[in-house]
Amino acid sequence: MKLKWQSVAFTVTAALMCSVTSADAWVFKRYDQYPQRNAAVSQNGMVTATSPLATAAGIEIMKKGGNAFDAAVATALMLNATDPSMCGPMGAAFFTLFPAKEGKVVALDAGTMTPLGMTPDLYKTDGKEDRSKMLEGPLSWTIGGALAGYIAVLEKYGTMTFAQVSEPAIYYLENGFPMSQHDAEAWKNGFPDVPLLFPNLARVFAKDATWQEAGTVIKNPELAQTYRTVAKEGIDAFYKGSIAKEMVRYVQEQGGYWTMDDLAAYKVQWKEPLKMTFKDLDVYGVPPPASSMTWMQMLKMAEKVDWSKFQLHSAEYVNMMTEIERLAHADSYGWGGDPMFSKSTGDLTLTDKYIASQLERIVPGKAAPGKVQPGDPYKVNGVTTGEYTPPAPLPYKEVKLALRERFPEYPGQTTHINVIDKDGNAVSFTHTLGTYFGGHDLLGNTGVIANNAANWDDLEISHWTEAPSNLAMKPGARNRWTLCPGMMLKDGKVFMLVGGSGADSTQPAVFQAIMNRLQWNMNPQDAVSAPRHLYGDMRHYTAGTKLQVEPEIRDTNDVAQKLVDMGYDLVPASQTYRVGTPGYALMIWVDPETNTRFGGAETRINGHVSVY
Repeated sequence: MKLKWQSVAFTVTAALMCSVTSADAWVFKRYDQYPQRNAAVSQNGMVTATSPLATAAGIEIMKKGGNAFDAAVATALMLNATDPSMCGPMGAAFFTLFPAKEGKVVALDAGTMTPLGMTPDLYKTDGKEDRSKMLEGPLSWTIGGALAGYIAVLEKYGTMTFAQVSEPAIYYLENGFPMSQHDAEAWKNGFPDVPLLFPNLARVFAKDATWQEAGTVIKNPELAQTYRTVAKEGIDAFYKGSIAKEMVRYVQEQGGYWTMDDLAAYKVQWKEPLKMTFKDLDVYGVPPPASSMTWMQMLKMAEKVDWSKFQLHSAEYVNMMTEIERLAHADSYGWGGDPMFSKSTGDLTLTDKYIASQLERIVPGKAAPGKVQPGDPYKVNGVTTGEYTPPAPLPYKEVKLALRERFPEYPGQTTHINVIDKDGNAVSFTHTLGTYFGGHDLLGNTGVIANNAANWDDLEISHWTEAPSNLAMKPGARNRWTLCPGMMLKDGKVFMLVGGSGADSTQPAVFQAIMNRLQWNMNPQDAVSAPRHLYGDMRHYTAGTKLQVEPEIRDTNDVAQKLVDMGYDLVPASQTYRVGTPGYALMIWVDPETNTRFGGAETRINGHVSVY
């Protein structure tokens, strides 16, 4: 399969709307205001992430003889240092891994676990759900598995020690890194009062209780010491030893419900990955409570559509893509919980029979009204008996959030990493703290940022289905995350690594990027940079039903008016912004004929590709 390399000249020609039958003529429209890049190319190692220092750390490890698994952990640890609002050792992480000699994809769940003392009643005020308690502060903090996941990957597949792969991160934690303009603006605009409310966080990241300007050097030597302790004493220091004791002391002092037993009980879970086919490719993802099944279902539905009838980014194309995305998202809200505590379908949403039943619910050229409801893969696949009638959408009802003025609608993201080495070993994984800086505090003097994973649970009722939620908080359970790493093989070798960030905009962003590469023949960089759309909000609990479309699509050929005529509640141009709205994506594609690797990283944030 050969890439068709296109001109990058600015154009507003009909080529913008070319069909799949004329993909060779595709010319990507690029605005000077949003400069784009060419795909990175290599025949050895490649790393994509959201910080150039992090991708450089991964490459450095491979140059020293490490493999993709060593490099992935080094990259992650560097992101803990240089992208601290997005990820950290007390966050969640989900991995797809391909050890080339074994020739088999495996999945690792290092998600977050609700402490046994945290129950839904804690999050109510006057008997009603109070989401503000789930968004930040000690009631939002749960037991994270990211560091346990990093260590598990090294122990099973790595060639280096934690001490070796943590060296680059420790250097920058102790000596500091300069803040990017993106982070400086995001922190200041997203939650300006957090440094005043959480002085322990402010003492490291916000001098004088003020978020710092771009270029300011930020250090976290306490996290460096935590990593030195783990390197010397092992992971037990973090979950059972001195670090655990300090974190529990602080959490309880702040009014939280952690115990040493909660931390000691945490275990990563090795799992069989979700698997399906797309044309001649084997497609893999992490099963629930990760959300790989969401974009996988989208892609499986897309396989059954005749895209030669559509023009790329036309209103009709956006309509079909959006209706596919809505159905898969509804299933994620309905069936994406912890399989040990709730019904969690996994592969049942990817069967040909179920995909056909989902596609029958789409009326081309029309927007389904209101909130599209989950299907029933159990009935459709014959697991349970009874006649199946697809559910009708529910009317939209605005969800009022407590203290809404303090909590922006889109307050945070995540970060994704793709790595492949010269031997074909590969890793695609996503890790997060939840929203920016997670639960908005450091855990004592450990330098570890608390997650706010409680925010990703429902309490009892789903705002989307208005029924008892399959994602409801349960002590000891793992919450659903929007993290959705993926991997594709062709003839037993890595063909694509893909993933992204942006809460519930992640899955459609990944899906659209894959479609850009595989259906519209864009190179990986153009595939992730191309304009996108997003249906709904970035949070499951707001139950939003608006459609946001980036201006390159919305403002061309009357697309906006056509979508409104189809029945969409379109976000007006005055309220749509380019950065952040459509999710973020990163991709590595391997040419199966030459084994050359092509990388693309998100240009809406600090996406970067490093190679050697």
